[in-house]
Amino acid sequence: IAQACKQLSQQTRLPSHLDMAEINKLPERPGVYQFFDEAGALLYIGKSVNIKQRVLSHFVPNGKLRQTEMQQQLHHIDFIETPSDFGAQLLENQLIKSLTPRYNRRQTKARRLYQIAVNTDDHGYLRTRIEMADLHQPPDISQRYGLFRSQKQAEKKLLDLISEYQLCQKLCGLEKNRQSCFGYQLKKCAGACCGQESALRYNLRLQTALSGLKNQQWPWPGPIVITELPADGDYEAAHFHLIDQWLYLGIIKNQHDAFERLQQQYADPQYFDLDAYKIQLRFLLKLRPKQLRIDTLHLPTEED
Repeated sequence: IAQACKQLSQQTRLPSHLDMAEINKLPERPGVYQFFDEAGALLYIGKSVNIKQRVLSHFVPNGKLRQTEMQQQLHHIDFIETPSDFGAQLLENQLIKSLTPRYNRRQTKARRLYQIAVNTDDHGYLRTRIEMADLHQPPDISQRYGLFRSQKQAEKKLLDLISEYQLCQKLCGLEKNRQSCFGYQLKKCAGACCGQESALRYNLRLQTALSGLKNQQWPWPGPIVITELPADGDYEAAHFHLIDQWLYLGIIKNQHDAFERLQQQYADPQYFDLDAYKIQLRFLLKLRPKQLRIDTLHLPTEED
């Protein structure tokens, strides 16, 4: 890592107005960094497993006007260390959405998400429709398919599946005519819309098409606390994350703090966050790094 930082520093061109002390103070550990202009306005938030190395990479010339503009305005760098990349990604996601830095334009808080819902009609055929997700009800989200940032994006995905699996546009809710769908006339639909294909065959094909879009159900019996350890295993430097039904409820100090957060969540539910959900899926179900320990939180009952 030290060698990589040395090579990177030789390629960088720091802005003349930026004090070298701003770079020297940066740690070579995981966390989040923040760029500020001369007046203290927040320009950019980023994350890395090596804060110093990532910050230096911003000063390697790449010909992009946006990066040049940000460098010209940069006067101060701050950082927050985390035990690992997991905490860095969750913290970056939170800070970007709450502080809206000038140059973080892509990662915005989605107040609306769309999904593909499925129901069975009177003739036994599965029909799909695009619905707005209830972001206060994560368990309901796992019963539908996909998570899309716009209705147009959901429709495009559905059209792609219709083309690939020869589905019926009428049964997929994209045509409203009473007769067979236009795709049947073009021999791109097997005729489920006019009884020429059995419900069993059509339903099986639709379920196959949608299988890759099924959202992950919450796999634990209740809320969980994730102990995030640094690379050296130092328990004193660990962070404890509270998560329930894919809702990230933040860092907690102890069990009492966890119960208070959960009570607050039940009284005033927060929105489901698509980006936080993806981070959790990647780390908790796919990567499963040794630095993360998952414990189910035992909620007190009347008998306790």
